[in-house]
Amino acid sequence: MRIVYDLISQENITLGKMLHSMNGPKPFTFSRIMLRNYNVEKDRITVYKGTKAEIIISSIEEAIIESIVNTLIKKDFVKIGNAWFYVDKFEVYAKNISCQEKFVLLSPIVISKPVDRNGKLYHEFLEPQSDEFVDRFVRNLKKRYEILIGKKAGDVEFIPDTEYINTHCTSKLIDMKGTKIKAHIFPFTLKGDKKLIEFGYYAGFGERTAQGFGCAEVIEIDRKDL
Repeated sequence: MRIVYDLISQENITLGKMLHSMNGPKPFTFSRIMLRNYNVEKDRITVYKGTKAEIIISSIEEAIIESIVNTLIKKDFVKIGNAWFYVDKFEVYAKNISCQEKFVLLSPIVISKPVDRNGKLYHEFLEPQSDEFVDRFVRNLKKRYEILIGKKAGDVEFIPDTEYINTHCTSKLIDMKGTKIKAHIFPFTLKGDKKLIEFGYYAGFGERTAQGFGCAEVIEIDRKDL
């Protein structure tokens, strides 16, 4: 989303340009814009005057968060799409991540596999109840960690909330500049390497995290048996 790059670039244009031109995974993600007073008609969203909005931006790089904070300190308004929002308040926080955490998604997660169709490569978007989704989730997380952190990743177990998946519609079809992306929202648990779980929390889970997919928050769980 353009707002993230704009907030970074207004404070640190070099960092903004570097992030925008990076190939491969990027070290941040962000949530959906959470609105309280709006109306959706087909592909148009009407945001009413006085509407409150909230967005969470997360990164493994302190420089990214610092740039966003320094920009917001100086600004009274920010533009999201065609709407202007008054900067009421912002908060910087971190969580102590353990070797077992349950997450709720703040933006849908994308997991896909390449498929060859008549010599052309396409992405087949996977369903969270499939074993392949589970396998590729872990592989994607470890690969992004090794690229961005530069160290060998540990192991984690990915456990989707199957009860939730079986009783709710989790899929979201999202149009990204003409490309239809099938993503999903559902709770899940991660067990294993603390550093890898922490990486996912701050950098996002799954694919296309820099486009606002895979941002998650921790659900508090009873740890007496951990």
